[in-house]
Amino acid sequence: MDSRQIESARIAATRSLGREGNVIIRIFPHFSKTSKPIGVRMGSGKGSPEKW
Repeated sequence: MDSRQIESARIAATRSLGREGNVIIRIFPHFSKTSKPIGVRMGSGKGSPEKW
């Protein structure tokens, strides 16, 4: 999961609970997602970090 997915899940849970409870999320996006630019051939190593 990346940081945008975690944040959207937190917002959805907060909206559904309302004022009834607290939402504590203990997930941190510490693994980076790598990707190569479009149009680059296969091989020549791993791509650069794209997002967290």
